[in-house]
Amino acid sequence: MKILVVEDEMIIGAKISIYLTELGYEVTGVIPRAEEALLHVKDNVPDIALLDIRLKGAMDGIALGVILNEQHQIPVVFLTANTDDATFEEAKKARPYAFLAKPFGKQDLKRALELTLNLLSGESQSESSH
Repeated sequence: MKILVVEDEMIIGAKISIYLTELGYEVTGVIPRAEEALLHVKDNVPDIALLDIRLKGAMDGIALGVILNEQHQIPVVFLTANTDDATFEEAKKARPYAFLAKPFGKQDLKRALELTLNLLSGESQSESSH
């Protein structure tokens, strides 16, 4: 299972990458900006994208999530320190599989990914039964 991490705070990105590796996932990249992430997925398509909502640059994580979901069919899990209702409502536009509030631990990340994988396996089963 390949996972892309888009996080502009590199210390946090490195920590997430370590967690993912310890959990048995392959990290395709830890990218600080949405624009770079779009270039990255052209050659390195992940199975899941973990996106910080607040990113440096012109595009935020929500806009990136919408593009990854709609144009590339990449499932999105949001990571954010902004847990207010307005941010949550805005984030729903990207149809995320999970929404993790920072700070979070390895167990929180593991559960969010397990839920995502469970939903994905359910979707693929329902698609194959049509």
